[in-house]
Amino acid sequence: EDQYDLDGKLSAESADVVLSKTISRESATFECVNAPHGLKLRKEYHLKGGVLQKAVRYSLDSSDRLLLKVSSQSVVDAALFKDGYYYLPTDDGYKVFNAPFTSAAKVKEPTPWTVSTGSFVFYSPRANRVFAHYRHQVNNRYFYSEAHPSIESKFIPGGAITALGAAFLGRDAPLTLTSRLVALEGDPREYHRHRLDEPPFREYAGRKTPSWFPRARMFLSDSGSTGMSLIKDREVVARDVKSFLKLLR
Repeated sequence: EDQYDLDGKLSAESADVVLSKTISRESATFECVNAPHGLKLRKEYHLKGGVLQKAVRYSLDSSDRLLLKVSSQSVVDAALFKDGYYYLPTDDGYKVFNAPFTSAAKVKEPTPWTVSTGSFVFYSPRANRVFAHYRHQVNNRYFYSEAHPSIESKFIPGGAITALGAAFLGRDAPLTLTSRLVALEGDPREYHRHRLDEPPFREYAGRKTPSWFPRARMFLSDSGSTGMSLIKDREVVARDVKSFLKLLR
């Protein structure tokens, strides 16, 4: 369920009222209104290749511009959740400054998270499945970066609240947020392969390595980061880059 924060006033998707709908075999479109906020919403759902995509256009008939922040709550099946893990998909998953896995059993109350926001990835070793809910586009532009930390993003018992995006709404200033939900067979590396198979990565995957690449160096702005070893040790850099490039094949 999506959650709305409009200039500090809270509401949720459960308060949306459907005005009209159009449904086909692989898609559905709903014209809605959220009375508490006066929001108009056009929701489009598409199911293709095992990926459920949801695109929502938010508009507000107001001469003032108000800041809208949107998050979405996902709930995992209780049988899978109890022995599963939250996964933080930073880079290729092998270098993060926090542990990439958090046991679901340890989440007893809502816990904010600030790494890899905009992507909720849950791994069930027992089922050998990865569930992901992530933001895909903002105003029809592809996004792979993190969402702003001011947008609600939390682990919660049974699931997560994922940040999707924010913008100032007003007359002639709508916002469109596109998110995707997918279940993948395998471990969390399948999530990275799935994302790297999306544009714009797909169009670069087959290109040759540029001649300058072997001479490249890595720089970090945070001198206290544990990643400093990557800068000082060229062998570590090479090993890490090779690990990431394998995902592009």
